Amino acid sequence: MGKNNQKGVANILAMVVLVLGLLAGLYLSQNPTFFKPRAAEPTKQTVSAPIDKTPPVVNITKVTGALMINPTNGFIKGDRAEVLATATDNVGVKKVDFYIDTGIIGSTTTSPYYAVWNTKALVDGSKHLVYAIGRDAAGNPGSSIYVNITMDRTPPSLTVNSPLNGGTVILGTVQAITTTNVSDKVSGVNNVVFQVNNGTNNATICTVSASPYNCNWTVPAQAGFYTITVTATDKAGNPTVSTVKVYAQKSKTSK
Repeated sequence: MGKNNQKGVANILAMVVLVLGLLAGLYLSQNPTFFKPRAAEPTKQTVSAPIDKTPPVVNITKVTGALMINPTNGFIKGDRAEVLATATDNVGVKKVDFYIDTGIIGSTTTSPYYAVWNTKALVDGSKHLVYAIGRDAAGNPGSSIYVNITMDRTPPSLTVNSPLNGGTVILGTVQAITTTNVSDKVSGVNNVVFQVNNGTNNATICTVSASPYNCNWTVPAQAGFYTITVTATDKAGNPTVSTVKVYAQKSKTSK
């Protein structure tokens, strides 16, 4: 190739380089961020579920069939009872288990929370702890307070000392109705109720809740037979009834 041809090729290449440089400069002027490094993509963070450490709040609300003397102590005399409870949790209650002493008597997963307690085989005078444990989905246990229940099927003892059965009383006078041997071996005496029947209805004349268990009766002005009924009831609800029949008259010598 001649020198003139080589010079022509060089001129053409120089022209091409010049044109490309002009075009590149024009592009960069319109796209100033072309050579800037691309920003790093944000790191994805794993969101963990919150840890539940809060146990349910459980309360025994009622033991049906039991007579309670305060919120945590009571007596039962029947063969069956129902234990009722409430349970709440910051997330949700999964189930509630009911216990008598150390044995479970029932479980429930929905409100109302209750279990049936078969008390037929309980020994008279035996004491038992009633409670419930609730659990949430995380397994946290929450226990109620213990309720103390005593089995009592034995009624009180009672003797009416005065007036004597078949005796007489004087019209318009105050007759003392007295008792002896009023006691109860398990739950204790709750009260003694005195009633008088004149043949048509019973009228309660005294309700006594502490010893001595006596009552003053104003004998009516009408002569005739009267039945005195004295009922002693223990704290479990067991009653003992004693009756005395007397005749009301003007004097002790006449009827």
